[in-house]
Amino acid sequence: GEYIQIDNLPAADAPGETKRVSILIAAKELAYYNTEERTWIVEAADYVAYIGKSSAAADLLCVGLQIVEAENM
Repeated sequence: GEYIQIDNLPAADAPGETKRVSILIAAKELAYYNTEERTWIVEAADYVAYIGKSSAAADLLCVGLQIVEAENM
């Protein structure tokens, strides 16, 4: 799959501390180019994002994303 690296998220100040963050993902990051329609498309679908301090499986949290309306760009 493809990976988007996001840097500079706030770090926990103490072991075990949690913080809530919001990550904005531009629609174009989920789009694909449809050669027949000659346009970029974002499909209505369920996506999975893995977020963590490294790509090691033990460091990753699985987060579900849902696109509820398809969009041509």
